[in-house]
Amino acid sequence: MRRSLCWLAADDLVTSYNETRAGFIAIALEKNRQATPFMAEVARIYEQIRRAMKIPVPEGSMKKTLPKVHAVYV
Repeated sequence: MRRSLCWLAADDLVTSYNETRAGFIAIALEKNRQATPFMAEVARIYEQIRRAMKIPVPEGSMKKTLPKVHAVYV
């Protein structure tokens, strides 16, 4: 009978570079997916405050980029 969860050496517990990298990328993409609705809400609230206080939009500001927040879904 062969066991599927049997470690024979310490090297069996080492995670490869590619597996580690893939894990970090998966976590980053998930955080991005979860943050997207919050960033869109922040952009909306920022715009409401700016209009209510009659603050002009500075040239080269983030106003052009904030409403266009998109997530990468994998």
